Amino acid sequence: MEAGTVEDQAIPDAAMMDPTMEDLFGEAADGLNVPLPAAPLPAALILRIAEMQSRGCCTKLAWSHTGSIARVSADGSQITIRVMVRDKKTAMWTVSDDFKPPTLAPEGRRFVHIAFSGIGIELAATDNVGTVHIYSLQGPLSRMVAPYDAAALRSSQLKTESDSVVGLHWLPLFSVEFRGPFVDVSVKNGDRWDTQLRQRDQHNLKAHHPAEGRHALLYINRSGEVTLLYQNEAPLWQSTTVSLEPIRSSNEIISHADIGEDGADLLAITYDQSSNFRLYRISVNWNASSQSRGSINFTLVAPTLEVQHLTCLHNVQPQHADSAKLTHLRLIPTGTEAAHGVATPPTVIAVFTHASLPNDAANSAPSFSAIARWRIETTTPTLHDAFTKLSHRPGNSTAVLNPVTVLRRQPDVITNKVLLSFQPQALDTIFAFGASDGSVEFRDRTSMDLLQSFGDPNTVSSLPQTGFDHLPGEHNVHVATSADGACVAVVRPDGKLACHPMIFTHGWSTLEDANKPFVEAGAVCVARQYAFLCYNNMTSDETLALLPPDITPELRASVIRALFRIIKSSPDISMLEPQRQQIMVLKDPMIPRAMSAQLALGTNPVTGERDARAQFAFLILNIRMSSTSFAQAMSVKDQRVLPPEAINSLRGLVRWLTDLTLWIVKTLAAVRRELQEGTSLKQALEELTAKTGNVAVFILMCSFTRVLLRFSFQLLDKYFTLIQQVALPRARTIEERQQMQASLDHNKTIPCKLSDFHKMVTEFDSQVRDLFKGGISPERRAEIEVSIMVEDKIPDELEPVLNALVNNLIPKLLETTDVGALYFWDTEWLGISSVKSSRTHDIIRKLPIQPGMSLRTCRRCGSVAEDFVGEERLRSLPSWMHHATRHCMCLNYWLTLSST
Repeated sequence: MEAGTVEDQAIPDAAMMDPTMEDLFGEAADGLNVPLPAAPLPAALILRIAEMQSRGCCTKLAWSHTGSIARVSADGSQITIRVMVRDKKTAMWTVSDDFKPPTLAPEGRRFVHIAFSGIGIELAATDNVGTVHIYSLQGPLSRMVAPYDAAALRSSQLKTESDSVVGLHWLPLFSVEFRGPFVDVSVKNGDRWDTQLRQRDQHNLKAHHPAEGRHALLYINRSGEVTLLYQNEAPLWQSTTVSLEPIRSSNEIISHADIGEDGADLLAITYDQSSNFRLYRISVNWNASSQSRGSINFTLVAPTLEVQHLTCLHNVQPQHADSAKLTHLRLIPTGTEAAHGVATPPTVIAVFTHASLPNDAANSAPSFSAIARWRIETTTPTLHDAFTKLSHRPGNSTAVLNPVTVLRRQPDVITNKVLLSFQPQALDTIFAFGASDGSVEFRDRTSMDLLQSFGDPNTVSSLPQTGFDHLPGEHNVHVATSADGACVAVVRPDGKLACHPMIFTHGWSTLEDANKPFVEAGAVCVARQYAFLCYNNMTSDETLALLPPDITPELRASVIRALFRIIKSSPDISMLEPQRQQIMVLKDPMIPRAMSAQLALGTNPVTGERDARAQFAFLILNIRMSSTSFAQAMSVKDQRVLPPEAINSLRGLVRWLTDLTLWIVKTLAAVRRELQEGTSLKQALEELTAKTGNVAVFILMCSFTRVLLRFSFQLLDKYFTLIQQVALPRARTIEERQQMQASLDHNKTIPCKLSDFHKMVTEFDSQVRDLFKGGISPERRAEIEVSIMVEDKIPDELEPVLNALVNNLIPKLLETTDVGALYFWDTEWLGISSVKSSRTHDIIRKLPIQPGMSLRTCRRCGSVAEDFVGEERLRSLPSWMHHATRHCMCLNYWLTLSST
């Protein structure tokens, strides 16, 4: 029987089976309700619990914030990577196959623990003798590579299992992990949902590597040594070590430990063989210095560590549960005021688990876990009044005692589940405990109350409180949750890996009026989770997996509209100054991410077909990628120093933009030519969109895309100038020269002048601005822009300017256009003439895919691109393509094509 399913079986009444039951028990027999004994724990789970009780740092299944699911093999010989993907046959979300090749453990070693960095692009893997190996994401999610670090390799030769790691903590990455806001509770007021964004305090940052984009981690081994691993110049790693305090006996050997930030310092908690807690403060003096190499400035560090013992707690045990043993130890840093309203003190979380053994009369109590908590508080002791009466006390002196740190215990929480994982979420406001049965207990950090659906569809505060739930099933050996707990990965006792999203317990059907408020709240909840993940650089595909695979256009529009309200970024930029418009379209991160969600929800994973709204999102994302690529490639003061290969690398994007222009003109000319009497232009355009998915008119109506097109045309002029004056004279090869000449020839043969199209777009933009100035409020303008993006209907307010566009501006443009050549011009290769996506061209470079080329595919939209393998090949890429080695144009991560 599959996990999460229940098979109904007819159980006969006990009294019917035995007529003597009534004689034995009387009439009370009918009311007997004897519970069935709990199913015994699988042997593999009992062994897993024993391993977790023996030491910390033994995680074998981890889910990164990039979406990678890393798993250590049963024998510890390798680490494999998987992700959640849409099944090509059923459209349901499932787990992919293992990516090849796996990451192999060094000879004679075995991996015992894995932990991703905060943003998920670095993976720390510890082996059985305490060596920490670092692997970095290079391109697609499957490609984790190890930097060459001979010093670390030599030092590891002298280690033994007594040096094994029992606590490991990644420092947050500056400045990426400090910028994202906290998305507050969404509350419905009338017909409108209101959500506040609380910005984090940038003047009180947690401990971190002082250099921008450099990683660091700390780990503690059994003998009490704490080591700081840090980067100076990527990808090399260096280390420094200090002892917490001497180990005087085997009872003081550490079994579990953890580290957490406390302002600019760190706190460390250890648990030894005598069940004692020891709390330390670790101060890192980075000794940072600014260096320069040519025109490049960078920061070097030479850190030193200082350790201060704070307090000790003896005989740490769960309350009222002596048989349970420690399996998890975590130190949660101070909660930010942005997330909690008020600062909450650092907290120690300890999970104690009791595993019921089959056929053991002395251990017959059912399995359970106890969650123990201690708040780390600083107090100042006071002297008793009697000390003031001492005869030798100086007359007016006042005794001042030094502050002390205490571990103040909170009430334990007992659960009848076996907890296998623990993950703080939502800026440490929610604790997610993964249970062996595949369910997840979400608890409030402050109260530890279980977060459950409270039946109020007018408030959205979290996934479980809105009605999403992980249903319990059969026991598993390993459990890991996605960034916000929307999906869970489990390893079953037979070794198979499975993944599944939460279930919306209210159902997505709106046939009954009573369920419509809950569906609306569910849509807002998904949008809220998606916004938080995007703001904090976490993968969001798992959140989109909560929506039904056959999502209706109405539900999708509801999600995207809610997302626009939450992110507070209005797509209406029509009334801004040109310079401000360019900054918005090139640097705003959230509007493209909203369109990325729309693209994902409107693309059929089985056929690859896109509906009209997905087609619009596909175009806006591609136009934005082309514009930003042009801007990055040509953003040098002296463009004459640009290498010819960098200019030539843009030729595919140039052709794509020019042919996109012709496609728009061809579409509008055809609509005008085929317009039937009695049919309004608005009706004809909406019918065209509904039947064919052609969204050309929506591209021109949207102010975001109008600005992108106008900006691109300006850069196209520079591109052709650079080809003629800079690149062609310095071409390195005959092939390069031929490619650049072909780009010039293509520009000369297009039937429509780009400068004329640019003038038409500018004039249309001016007409829209004049229309908006005529009494349309900013709020209504924002609604119009959102409507253009998420719906197939043309706003009534824009009908006059559309009539002027098709009846005046287009005929004027056609006067200087070769209409015959325009009609026969090939635009099929763009992948937008039909609703099915094109897989014949590289989605990034817009060049044909050659036979035998190594390919990667987008996890979200299914687009393909050339896969660049190896350091030498990556270094040869132009600067504008560096970001594209990791992300698709839809801002999602790549996968190697062979693994899908």
